[in-house]
Amino acid sequence: MHPLATRKILTLLAVLLTAVCHGAPDQGFDAVDGPNVRVMRHEDGARTLFTRTPDNRTLTKKKFSANGRLIMLTIYRMDANGNPIGCKIFDGNKDLLFKVSYGYRKSDGQLVEERMFDARVTRKDPDTGKLTQVAVTRGHCKLQWKADWAMRWAALGVDYEMAGKDLIDSVALSSRICKVLGGTPPEGFNYELFLDEGSRARRVLALLPYGLLVAGWQLGATARHSDAVMQNLIGADVDAWEKLATEPSAGLHLYGKNEPRPGRKMGHITRISPKTGD
Repeated sequence: MHPLATRKILTLLAVLLTAVCHGAPDQGFDAVDGPNVRVMRHEDGARTLFTRTPDNRTLTKKKFSANGRLIMLTIYRMDANGNPIGCKIFDGNKDLLFKVSYGYRKSDGQLVEERMFDARVTRKDPDTGKLTQVAVTRGHCKLQWKADWAMRWAALGVDYEMAGKDLIDSVALSSRICKVLGGTPPEGFNYELFLDEGSRARRVLALLPYGLLVAGWQLGATARHSDAVMQNLIGADVDAWEKLATEPSAGLHLYGKNEPRPGRKMGHITRISPKTGD
């Protein structure tokens, strides 16, 4: 190879390597509005670029950071009426994350179904050995509960949520997640706790007029009829659940977690005894 050609190739490789290392702007970051192009500029400098094919059958959405790095790519397939019938969602490296399909009611064209499959998670059929992608909608997966709480607030528009004083930090965390999802965290009220079996009303407020009455719920009897002591079941403690379940005057509560691990709360047992004092 001619020395000059070799030098040009090495120079080109150096330029490309520098661009990768410094996060050169992705193609499309500097696009402007046009017949099939729309650019949304955000306050933090980030941009979202929408492009359509001339036949309106494909819509591409690219989200860029303020320095022009591609963050997410979504490609929609459209029907003749311009409604999305499916899409693929990629990360900034253009690795496939999710596949989504949409279903519409024939009578009025209303969207009635959205099915999302995680392209990174597969299930092996025990009979055939075939691998299939796992749907993450319609109850086929479950979020961790703090994220699940926030997701429900955002998706269902929950505007009021009561929680025990033991969950104050969890409410704060879920509220932050809810805001990230574009929702507004609900107004709340933190109530005191009585042990489950210690009174007829299991979880009740110490300040009744400001909690249950606001929610319009019927008040239960809150008088303590027994003494109660709660013991947490941590890690392998839960392995003795069958024996614990036979204890007289005790209530066993298992949280349904599959794997006991050191320090993980798996449940609790409440032991009651005759009431002493007020």
